[in-house]
Amino acid sequence: MIYKNRELVIIGGVSIGEQTRVLREGVDIIVATPGRLEELISGGEIDLTHMRFFILDEAVNQEIYLFLNNFLFSF
Repeated sequence: MIYKNRELVIIGGVSIGEQTRVLREGVDIIVATPGRLEELISGGEIDLTHMRFFILDEAVNQEIYLFLNNFLFSF
């Protein structure tokens, strides 16, 4: 059996409606900018409670540190 991962790139500046539509269909991998990810979590579109892996690249600014504190370490 061949399994194809379903992925979604989530970034600001593009239609959030299309991103939420794909999320509702189900995805295995999400690559996201912190701002848009925070928006979708706050809006109830993404739930991180069942997340198995989290990879963060270039966590160099205050926005990312606040994001981590508010969402990832609150479980």
